Amino acid sequence: MKQVKWDEPGVQEHWNQALRAPVVVISQFPANHNGINPSFKIDAKPYGVIPSGISGKEVIAKLIPLMQQRFKKFRIDTAPAEVTLGSQQAGYAKMTYVSTSTTGVDFEITSQIWSVPMKSYLFILGATYAPNSKASEAEVKKIAQSISIE
Repeated sequence: MKQVKWDEPGVQEHWNQALRAPVVVISQFPANHNGINPSFKIDAKPYGVIPSGISGKEVIAKLIPLMQQRFKKFRIDTAPAEVTLGSQQAGYAKMTYVSTSTTGVDFEITSQIWSVPMKSYLFILGATYAPNSKASEAEVKKIAQSISIE
């Protein structure tokens, strides 16, 4: 996220505050890897960042317009839907878009996002990888299916 260049003033700081250190990050290559580094991230946020009482699908639906404004060539591959993740009700969506690095390089990425509202927290899980990467997509599916949120 630090390499993403935002078009609007103040947006970078907002995202840095809202997306502070995740609970877990798994990436395929070291952080200094050139190119798209497939990754899977799990974050837990207390309610207040996002209003309590809404479903995982509603959380994803509220995040998508923010992403559409900030990324080029944004398209929804799988519309927000209710799914089960680790025996919990969750929201899910898949999208592909173009992001710009701090060095001015555009790169296309695919993201899958899950949102699991639970008790006083909201768990947000995200995976990013190169579009049409069947190996990365299969690995993301395997990781997501292994998750248990209790």
